[in-house]
Amino acid sequence: MILFFVRHSDWSAPVVPAPDARARFAGRNLLIAVSRNNDPDWIATWAEAHVTGEGTDAVIVIDNGSDRYDAETVSTMLSAIPGLRDHLVLSAPVPYGPPGGTKKLEVPPRFFQTAMLNLVRLHHAPRARGVLSLDIDEIMRPGPVSVYDMAARSRSGQVAFRGRWCYAAGGNPAPQTAHTLIVPGQNPCMPKWCVMPQSVSGRFNWTVHRLGGPLHQLSQQRAPMFWHCFQTSTSWKKDRSTTPDGARPDPDLAADWSHLLPRVQGNAG
Repeated sequence: MILFFVRHSDWSAPVVPAPDARARFAGRNLLIAVSRNNDPDWIATWAEAHVTGEGTDAVIVIDNGSDRYDAETVSTMLSAIPGLRDHLVLSAPVPYGPPGGTKKLEVPPRFFQTAMLNLVRLHHAPRARGVLSLDIDEIMRPGPVSVYDMAARSRSGQVAFRGRWCYAAGGNPAPQTAHTLIVPGQNPCMPKWCVMPQSVSGRFNWTVHRLGGPLHQLSQQRAPMFWHCFQTSTSWKKDRSTTPDGARPDPDLAADWSHLLPRVQGNAG
């Protein structure tokens, strides 16, 4: 049922009420990401690693107009992951925004991802146990306590954490598990977060690298907690196909892949 049309100049779109989706992910440990044309195998690896390492049992992939495959392809891959009890591929074929950088203190004009994160916050995830926001090229390191439990145990209901870049030998686009190298002493990546939607923190706006509100900085962990896989990328923003000088094997990285993705590692061998 169309309620009305939104019109601007020569553009118009119908406004159709959506069904109430708030109960679907109630109680779930939910993992979310925006993706465009990432290899479906990368998406499946990303999801499987977090099922194994963090107890993720639901995934939402926001597909930003992929033209190499359809949503059903991604859904089929996710359906085959043991332990993943529910998933949703949201189609959002609208402009992401300019990929270029911005000046200091300038708000980036890439509103799409923030808008979609808050659509999930309000429409799909308000009753989830916890929500972890990581891109397809970002994999949490396994630890003694899952990041969802860390958020649940925190006073603010959230945990923020930085990542560490890792690299694949030989360059070119590569799956996460091909990344076996690090550059010692390299600065950590921008932070990501996990939040309990029903907490005080969960009620603030969600953005890519932080939650709105004053509690984000207080929840920041000191040690990097995720691997940022440099060549697991379509290079849509900048070239990410090369391995930097000085990159060398890291035993902790290899051990993490063996723990998180033994099936994938076995197939690769």
